[in-house]
Amino acid sequence: MRIFAFGLSHHTAGIEIREQIAVSGDRNAEVLSSLHDIFQEVVFVSTCNRTEVYGVFKGHHGEAKDNLISIFSQYSQLSFETLEEKSYFFIDHEAVRHLFRVISSLDSMVVGENQITGQIKSAYNMAVKHHTTGKILHPLFSHAFSVVKGIKTNTGISKGAVSVSSIAVDLAENILNGLDNKTAMIIGAGKISKLTLKYLVSHGCSTILVTNRSFEQASRLAKECSGKAIRFDSFLKEMQQVDIVISSTSAPHHVISTQQVIDVMNERDSRPLLFIDLAVPRDIPEEIREIDGVFLYTIDDLNIVAENNLAKRRAEVLKAEALIDQHMVELDKFFLTNRI
Repeated sequence: MRIFAFGLSHHTAGIEIREQIAVSGDRNAEVLSSLHDIFQEVVFVSTCNRTEVYGVFKGHHGEAKDNLISIFSQYSQLSFETLEEKSYFFIDHEAVRHLFRVISSLDSMVVGENQITGQIKSAYNMAVKHHTTGKILHPLFSHAFSVVKGIKTNTGISKGAVSVSSIAVDLAENILNGLDNKTAMIIGAGKISKLTLKYLVSHGCSTILVTNRSFEQASRLAKECSGKAIRFDSFLKEMQQVDIVISSTSAPHHVISTQQVIDVMNERDSRPLLFIDLAVPRDIPEEIREIDGVFLYTIDDLNIVAENNLAKRRAEVLKAEALIDQHMVELDKFFLTNRI
């Protein structure tokens, strides 16, 4: 019985690859079931920045890795060769260390962010619900959650932690020379949109418009910031008056076309328009960068700011790594007891 960690992330693959392999909604359970057909125990994690599998296998590691690549090649339509090049595969101690680093946000685009811990907890809970974990992964993930608690208690890694949403708002503030007297439009009403709204308010954005395919959800979110809900079929008209558009939907395709952006810009009297696309798959086509007066930033573009945050927290990262080393020593007893 051996533990493995397999996947790809923003460290190994660009957004064009990650958005093809990302899994959401009911398909999570489908992929989890497919993985459990092959592996004794398995937890499946899919976020905008990483798609990973943690599991237990018997036999040769090369066969296990090939099976994983084949499964995700089938679901994503990416070639076996592409996934083999962009993915990583860790075994035993390296797999456990990777899990500890990921769940503690040391491997995140923005070190110290809290979202990944919740995402892995959700993935673990789904695995428990579908009975795909057992005597190895149950205690391992329990220990991993203890690692997170210890790191956040004993280091400053999460102090002033900055999410992708806050980076987006910081970027908008810098480009637009402040957000007072500015109008922002949020497309989508999910968790990332809610976080974005919170940061827009805290940074003094004057007017916030919210649109979503469900007008009821848009209304609830807009109410949280005394903003205005916009019906989805009319948001392009409203876009003619805004300064920034931040989009984060779960749509499997673009929600705005290049031609629609051209039409919007023709009504703006040459006023520039900033788009920040936080969605994976992307909501906004890359081609709009070519339109005069249009600026587009994606999640990958935000990595520049993330690197600055990493530099500021490097000392705390070293402290966190030392705590993980201590936990790895404790895990030796776990490996020995279970004869992994």
